[in-house]
Amino acid sequence: MNNYMSFSKSPIWDLQRRYFEEQGIEAWRDSEVPYYITNNSLLANAYVEMVFGFLKDWARDGNDVKEPIYLLEVGGGTGRCAYFMLKSLESLYMLTTESLPPIRYIWTDLPQKNVDFYASHPRFATFVQNETLDFARFDVEQDNELYLIHSKKLITTSSLTQPIIVIANYFFDSIPQDLFFFRNGQAFECQVSLEQPEPENTDSITESLTNLQLKYGYLRVETIDTGNHYKDQLLEEYQKQIATSHVLVPFVGFDVLERIRRFSQVGFMLLSADKGPCNLQELDGLDTPKLVTHGSFSLNVNYHAMGYLYELQQGKAHFPTHKQSHLNTVCLLMVPNADAFGETRQAYARYVDRFSPDDYFQLKKAFFRHLDHMDFHEILSFLRLSCNDPRLYVQCLPRLLKLSSELRDADKHTLFTLTEQVWDWYYDIGDQEDLAFLIGTLLYQMDFYEEAIEFYQNSLQKDGPLYYNMGICYYRLMKDEECLACMELSLGLDPESVDAKRIIHELERNDI
Repeated sequence: MNNYMSFSKSPIWDLQRRYFEEQGIEAWRDSEVPYYITNNSLLANAYVEMVFGFLKDWARDGNDVKEPIYLLEVGGGTGRCAYFMLKSLESLYMLTTESLPPIRYIWTDLPQKNVDFYASHPRFATFVQNETLDFARFDVEQDNELYLIHSKKLITTSSLTQPIIVIANYFFDSIPQDLFFFRNGQAFECQVSLEQPEPENTDSITESLTNLQLKYGYLRVETIDTGNHYKDQLLEEYQKQIATSHVLVPFVGFDVLERIRRFSQVGFMLLSADKGPCNLQELDGLDTPKLVTHGSFSLNVNYHAMGYLYELQQGKAHFPTHKQSHLNTVCLLMVPNADAFGETRQAYARYVDRFSPDDYFQLKKAFFRHLDHMDFHEILSFLRLSCNDPRLYVQCLPRLLKLSSELRDADKHTLFTLTEQVWDWYYDIGDQEDLAFLIGTLLYQMDFYEEAIEFYQNSLQKDGPLYYNMGICYYRLMKDEECLACMELSLGLDPESVDAKRIIHELERNDI
């Protein structure tokens, strides 16, 4: 553990890999690994607007509009970004009058059990059936081909005649990175050794990562020679421009993109969201990186380096023009005439630079500070701003429940319509509250009894309170037989329920 080695070759990356392979979707179900900031409907909508801008640019340049363009998500995680994007793409294709290439979304991840789980998820079934969606296991550090499990198609070098669109959320921060130290025009490779403060007596990868202490050593770089001309130019630029700083450099991430780029004959577009610097000034004065542990661990992503590496090759990087607090959303174009992709540039300006996903999350903090005092219309306005994000809706439900009984009929119908839209966008992996039950309760309070029953039937609870609530809905609808059946189920699951006993006694007394 005490041997020094290159940061990108450190055993921490093997622990990281093992964590995700062993945990599978459990990493997301218990929220041990944060994901919401890059798996919400607002970010997905911003991505889709840029994708659509890209499709328009590609079509207007006289390129093929019949052959599909593949959209490849790497490290797909929860699957929510994919679902939100597919729903949004479906809507935009219905609205457009232009002839645009169809999209084929390919969801990938490292653990095979994740791929198997999401490939059979009921929310994805329609998209799989209409051949809009497929799945593949993809080891980004090793694989040079993709095998699509539904279409049985093998994608290899130059398989695709159209450009490929890459989605990478909280991805580059979780794969190996190199680390350099620059000072006074000199460059040093930072090497690392790992130490445990106490003997390791746990099989928990999370505990191992949390307890690790990193020790750094510095190896003077006499001559910059990585074996890649563009990487060399990047390090030379940093050597000249950075006064004193430790700089993470995503050479492995660059190699991943180059491997993906070879699938296509014409290049790629990258859409990525993560924490990390986009300009050179942010790279100066940095200390050694600290591992942020949350089940796995993460580091910042040097987006400036990625933009620099591709702009050396006539690519185009779109970065925010104002500093982001937590999350940078970036767009890299590596296609012929990248500077001429005006629709893509405008979409980035509208949906990221003008008001970014990071700006939304800053505003969301203020929203929650005042939520308990907000009225119905203020809450609905913010829900619409979020693109009807299901998680935000769940967080607003307690306030909406308090307000619901006093709403006018027109407002009740407005809330019901929005609720249906939220449900349509809801994607369950077993990590959130039972949304169907919560919606059923809201609709019951608004006197939407038949609709409440439908949601209760979709609930996962199947306990006494569920059947009691369903029974009350039937009671209000004067469907006594159905009410009695529900109350008997409720009493069977909760024998102490005084209310269920009372309703049963009343119905039996009326001799239904």
